[in-house]
Amino acid sequence: DCDELRFAVLPEGLRAIGENAFGNCEELREAVIPASVESIGAEALWNCEKLASVTVAEGNEAYASRDGVLYDRDFSTLVLYPAAKPDRTFAIPDTVRVIGAAAFGPNEELREVTIPEGVTEIRKKAFKYCEALRSLALPDTVTSIGAEAFKYCEDLESIVLSENITEIPEAAFKYCESLREIELPACVRQIDQDAFKYADVSLCVRGEAGSYAESYAKEHRIAFSAL
Repeated sequence: DCDELRFAVLPEGLRAIGENAFGNCEELREAVIPASVESIGAEALWNCEKLASVTVAEGNEAYASRDGVLYDRDFSTLVLYPAAKPDRTFAIPDTVRVIGAAAFGPNEELREVTIPEGVTEIRKKAFKYCEALRSLALPDTVTSIGAEAFKYCEDLESIVLSENITEIPEAAFKYCESLREIELPACVRQIDQDAFKYADVSLCVRGEAGSYAESYAKEHRIAFSAL
């Protein structure tokens, strides 16, 4: 029971933090990870709505932190952006190649996230419940989006997808109630039937005439505009 836990300073010698270990610890404000930790399970700090900072001790060979954000050691994977960081904008470092599962959500502050060239993968639930996020542009280096990646991004109005994405997975934009327009590249060959469920009723899909995007839009009674 972690209902009253505010600070988690984990002991040196601990080697693994289990899946969902501190999930839903609503009062948790800061987590300090010792140098001995070698693995952190999926969603270990999920839905810690008051968590403002994660610090990794010097000497850890698997993880690192910068400005309260958790990364793997070489800063190639963004593991966790704390839910209560007060910033409204965030630029992901140029070293990052993977945005980890559930890395950003839930978050009620972020309006804008800059994703740099070089990022190749956005894993499942990466931005789920980022309710204030208004727009996103995915660089053409991105080739994969995980299921529910942008689910419940209620203020998301527009998104520019990578030209190298071939699949829009399950519930990727489900409950994006403000999403009014999305441009789908010609290389998209598969879109899950629930990918845009409960988006804005005026959602318009833009794409090339005769493309899979057009046939999907017609099948699901979504407005389509040819580029």
